[in-house]
Amino acid sequence: MQNNITKKFKTIRFFFKSFFIICLLTGFISISFRSHAQNENFLKRGDSLFSSGRYLEALSIYEHLLNKRKEFSPQMLLKMAFVEESKNNYPQTLYYLNLHYRISPDKQVLKKLEELAQTHRLEGYQYTDKTYFLSLYDSYHWYIIVFWIIIIFITSFWLISRVRQERTIIPPLAVGFSVVVILLLLHNFTTQRTLGIIKNDYTTFVESPSAAATVLKVVKRGNRYPILEKKDSWYKVTIDNKVGYVRLHNTLVVQ
Repeated sequence: MQNNITKKFKTIRFFFKSFFIICLLTGFISISFRSHAQNENFLKRGDSLFSSGRYLEALSIYEHLLNKRKEFSPQMLLKMAFVEESKNNYPQTLYYLNLHYRISPDKQVLKKLEELAQTHRLEGYQYTDKTYFLSLYDSYHWYIIVFWIIIIFITSFWLISRVRQERTIIPPLAVGFSVVVILLLLHNFTTQRTLGIIKNDYTTFVESPSAAATVLKVVKRGNRYPILEKKDSWYKVTIDNKVGYVRLHNTLVVQ
């Protein structure tokens, strides 16, 4: 009798746990779909305004999507760059083009970046075929990782069968080790650096993260440099092969 009561209690508890988990998942999925639908509505509204020539209103909506809702597409970034260029705000134009190139390497965008950099005599926009190849690798990085994970699963089954047949683990183990090493190398072969675009005139590049630090250089608006790390209200960057700091509020971050 006691055993039956215990079993019923466990069944009821399992049912309520399952029901609670299902409710949580349903709520999460519902919120995700609702958020996605809202983003789609914002984007359609922005595209409609852009098509009718109301560029500044469209830009306001696009900025809300990008900065507040973290939602954007390559096409949206190109439109934002177009509007900012029409305002002669070339640092912001470069920022949107850099974001586009980061998620979708495109030689036309690359050409536009180089043209703007040459027109305004900016630093940090040197590109090579190697740079383009590495950008493509970064874009498809996770697809490559997934491919190798599949290879590992297939190899694992093969290794098990070989061990059973040959009753030795040395050759199969060597193959398995090689595959794992390749996967780790691919995973750690990250080429995307965090970049900073200077957005304000008279931005100072200083020796240490302090307002009283020695000024190494006054940096031109629109120049782009690698960001090494963030420290309080400063970014540690490399400029002219020197390591120093620029203020956060003077920098647009591409990551």
